[in-house]
Amino acid sequence: MAREGNQVPGANPGVVFRSFDLGSLVLNTMGQTAFSASISSVNFPDDIGIYATTLDGLLVEIVREGDLIDVNDDPLIDDLRTIFQLRFVSKTGNEDGRPSSFNDRGQLAFGATFTDGTSGVFVSNRVAIPEPATPTLVALCLPTLLRRRNRN
Repeated sequence: MAREGNQVPGANPGVVFRSFDLGSLVLNTMGQTAFSASISSVNFPDDIGIYATTLDGLLVEIVREGDLIDVNDDPLIDDLRTIFQLRFVSKTGNEDGRPSSFNDRGQLAFGATFTDGTSGVFVSNRVAIPEPATPTLVALCLPTLLRRRNRN
């Protein structure tokens, strides 16, 4: 998936993984993995990032120190803030009933402190698994229902 010296996904050429926070490694029951890592960079504080895999195993960057994120829910009003520090807690992989920051739908929760001193908790849907639409769900279940009806 990733190792020291590998190119960081989505980063400029030459930006590589420097080290991994193995205590942050989490695997959900869908087989997706998430972790935080230190990267080589030109500018501080963008040296820590959070990364996760898609269902296909593709590694993507979720967020990184130095990124701008919009903290306003209104799509018409931007309130962009620069991340100074990230927090990502991953003490469980969802199998034990304890709270987890990376659920089986691929949603990942993280904390961020901004350069202006404010902070917040956010959820990324970057590697989230979309819920099947009702027509798709009906189409998938219909053959089974028809077979059961024909047996009776």
